[in-house]
Amino acid sequence: FATMMNFFLVQFGTVLLFFIMLGYHFYLTERQLAAGLSWGLIISFKFFPALLFFFVLKQGRLKIFFTMLATIIVACLIPYLLYGQLIYLQY
Repeated sequence: FATMMNFFLVQFGTVLLFFIMLGYHFYLTERQLAAGLSWGLIISFKFFPALLFFFVLKQGRLKIFFTMLATIIVACLIPYLLYGQLIYLQY
């Protein structure tokens, strides 16, 4: 029921949970690049999961931290690269 309600309300809760769990799976299996990419992607969707930055820094996983940071920067610049400055001015 929760998945259906997220879908009908056009919320990303289920998608965010999936990527958080996928990233945590990669985190536990020492696949740092994949963990950084999946967590960086969800942070670019919604900023609340940015608390994962503190978790990664506390654990001392700098490779994941910088991968997340690079993914966020690239994902946030995609609209600028595709549509230019106009999309931000209209927003």
